[in-house]
Amino acid sequence: MDKATLLAEVINQVKVQKKTALESIRGLLIPLDSEELTVETCDDIYQHATVSFRASLCCKYRPDLFADLRQAVSSLGTMKLMKAEISTLEDWLKIVFLFTSCRDEPRSAHGILSSSIYRSLSSVLDKAPASLEYSPKVAPSRKRQKVS
Repeated sequence: MDKATLLAEVINQVKVQKKTALESIRGLLIPLDSEELTVETCDDIYQHATVSFRASLCCKYRPDLFADLRQAVSSLGTMKLMKAEISTLEDWLKIVFLFTSCRDEPRSAHGILSSSIYRSLSSVLDKAPASLEYSPKVAPSRKRQKVS
């Protein structure tokens, strides 16, 4: 087997292993190292709701993240947050929310409700991290610079 064939075989094996690893963690609450947001309709697991939505958000941690999430969730109006699960891996977070709509929401509004959840949570992802002016400043060096 020549070097090019061996390298091609190794590359194929790495791709297969990566695909298998991603498929095996699909249902688990493990954050990946990329930003991700999904919103999907769930089976009606709460009888008092007309529809339930599962929203999954994966992003890097930043100090104001939870305040932004709280504001985004409270802006949803008629949607009620029933459950939130959070997992971390290094500085990445994965948060899975379960929302329900009120009984007086028509079933035809599922798409509108889903897109409003998506827009609200994507505004959290789009927000830039806290500005550097509030971060701790590095003290200037007290060493003299050599001039030649």
